[in-house]
Amino acid sequence: VDITHPDSKYGQWMEVLPKEMTPCLAAADLMDPPYRPDINTFPYDVGRTALQYEQKVRKKGNSRGTLKWNGRFDMLFLGMGPDGHTASIFPNSKQFRLKMESSAVFVGVDDSPKPPPQRLTMTIPAINAAAHVAFICTGEDKATVFKSVIDRDLQYPASHVSPINGKLRFFLDAPAAAKL
Repeated sequence: VDITHPDSKYGQWMEVLPKEMTPCLAAADLMDPPYRPDINTFPYDVGRTALQYEQKVRKKGNSRGTLKWNGRFDMLFLGMGPDGHTASIFPNSKQFRLKMESSAVFVGVDDSPKPPPQRLTMTIPAINAAAHVAFICTGEDKATVFKSVIDRDLQYPASHVSPINGKLRFFLDAPAAAKL
């Protein structure tokens, strides 16, 4: 999702995080054009775009070329939808299993039930290779599913996030934590 779109988690975090933290986020590497899709231009070949972006990351590291790819990300910020989706990995999507088992880092999504229908995302194995993963969840519509995720109900993609050699943190507001 483009960072200027209202559904962009990056855009939302830039608005709500303390100003002292925004330079860190601004320096974060995003999917650069032409790899980051224009949300108004559909359809495009999401599989090809994901492969191109993965090749870029593996070859170059970050956008400044100062960090080489070592097979894991230092920090990932994730949200979670009221249906338990995370990172554009939706329950019951036709590609759900692929995103769970793929050796790819990035994959295309062409069947998102939430606009835009085409997106790029990371696979669960790539997410679980990260050194630090943080979920930021707000709102009472997340309370029931968040409890299920914590209880490891594997029908929800967010339940599959469990860093292998990393740390997992949850940041919740009171309504999202109401069922804990």
